[in-house]
Amino acid sequence: MRKPLLFLLLTLSSVARGTPVPITLEHATTAEELTWGLMQRHFLPANHGMLFHYSMPRYVHIWMFNCFIDLSVAFIDDQNIIREIHELKAHPHKMATISPITHYQSLNCYLIESPVAHFFLSEGVKSHFPVSFVLEMNAEWFARSGVHLGDTIQWKNNNGTIFRQNP
Repeated sequence: MRKPLLFLLLTLSSVARGTPVPITLEHATTAEELTWGLMQRHFLPANHGMLFHYSMPRYVHIWMFNCFIDLSVAFIDDQNIIREIHELKAHPHKMATISPITHYQSLNCYLIESPVAHFFLSEGVKSHFPVSFVLEMNAEWFARSGVHLGDTIQWKNNNGTIFRQNP
């Protein structure tokens, strides 16, 4: 079951126009949510995404295993600064060679040593520093929205409360 959506305003400190960018996010905080992410999605509405929220900064590896849509991924440090942005391509044709993985528990049955898993691991991206947040949006979203490396993010929910780092 998916968590309720967060309605947040993303305010970028280095954007001269200073206009908040409204986004709707699913908030992943549990081990299962952080692992599953946007797997099995065939569509992501405009300005919707997923915020991966880690209780302690850590190095993160994002892969596109079991994903059907291309994504943009931002790695965000504990100071809310976007340190890396990556474009990741889905490879749904690779998924056709294995049994469908439609829920978290079925991941445990899949061998990480398999050629398909190895392909997705090699196509993934690793953060070059410990991250507190990962923000996944539709492909090219950051470029289209004027979001750049070095931008500092301030998260505010729909009632204006600043979103706290501790989940």
